[in-house]
Amino acid sequence: MDDDDDNDGIDDEVEDWNKRNVKVTESESIFIIESRANYVDRKDKVKFEVEYNDEGVGIKVKFSSESADDDNSSNGEDIIKISAESGVELQFKVKFRNIIEYLDDNDNGIYDKNADTLVQEYEINTYKPLVHTETNENGVIMHIFDLSTADGVFSLKIYFTQEFAIIEDNTLIAPSQTKFDIKIENFTYQETTSKLALYTKHILMKLKSLFTITPYLKEVTRRVNLNGKYF
Repeated sequence: MDDDDDNDGIDDEVEDWNKRNVKVTESESIFIIESRANYVDRKDKVKFEVEYNDEGVGIKVKFSSESADDDNSSNGEDIIKISAESGVELQFKVKFRNIIEYLDDNDNGIYDKNADTLVQEYEINTYKPLVHTETNENGVIMHIFDLSTADGVFSLKIYFTQEFAIIEDNTLIAPSQTKFDIKIENFTYQETTSKLALYTKHILMKLKSLFTITPYLKEVTRRVNLNGKYF
């Protein structure tokens, strides 16, 4: 490896190429993280929108990417340049609503509503103030969000960085990635042999492929062959 000034195992030139612009917006009961990349031949944007209210914690993710390729063909006088733009757009949502204590009657390790015994439901609906920490180590900016319920039973920790970085548990994350840590602790069980399940809801909101072709003419200077010489 040529250069690795921050000792994360990634070449510095690769890090510079993949570095992204990160923007954070916070308001009451919602925070938004936007990450943009602008490469020579590709642009993409990732948007995380986290909303927490009396219906649970929802994480909406939107990804869009587009690339452009040029193709030239000549008719002797003009060049017809075809600009082909293609891309993809993906949008989905995950929601955490409650924690279920249950007896695993069919002993399959998951909660089956129609087969297992429901003991109690813990609603995710009240929260401590959001804690947003921004760190800067060796020029690497990282955003860390800590969100937990008022009693601390359920907590969600999100890591977002603008370039390759190693986080607390020695995990390497790329600038195009994020890391979610979910923790359940100090839960008050009603049964000694019960298990816990986190109720989640997944929604695919949009999946779209984009492809457009735009032709246009570009004038060029004709090269004339006179006695074997080009002018």
